Amino acid sequence: MTKQTKCIICRKCNSENEANLEKCQKCGQDLLPGRSIGTRLLFLVVALGSAGLLIVAFTMGTIVAKAIFTIPLLGGFFGGLALTFSKTSVSDKYKLRGEKYIKSFPAQAVTDFNKAIENLSDSKGDSKYELIDKRGDAYKELADFSNALKDFEECEQHYKINKSNELGKIVIKIEQMKAKLAQNN
Repeated sequence: MTKQTKCIICRKCNSENEANLEKCQKCGQDLLPGRSIGTRLLFLVVALGSAGLLIVAFTMGTIVAKAIFTIPLLGGFFGGLALTFSKTSVSDKYKLRGEKYIKSFPAQAVTDFNKAIENLSDSKGDSKYELIDKRGDAYKELADFSNALKDFEECEQHYKINKSNELGKIVIKIEQMKAKLAQNN
């Protein structure tokens, strides 16, 4: 690999790998990040906090409090445990790596966000549009304003239909891309 080529450096053996690879060509180490220990600890805190609140609700609460808080607290407990101990999905691994490279290696970020979208289990939900928005940010870093605009406009349509709080932010991004394109013409 030439010195000009951007590449992913293996954390285990320090060898250079092409940017689109998931595993190191030399040692087989996974090149995609998983959830960090800090994130996993946060999920564990949520689980334990939910368990503590559930105990308080049952020992001190009224029948109404028990009824209102049981389901959400059980959801927080089991959801927190699941996220603490589950493997990071392939889509999430690509998303994490894409987020890492938006500023320093935006072409890699675009590739990773495309792979994250490809590997999503729910291709119609908000997760898809979060990834498209981030891919638009990477295109913006590459000065590929027309692809950035396409991504932001796709998000805008979804956010309008779903009355998302993200609509205001995406409208600003669209206006910025239109201004950049007008400057370049």
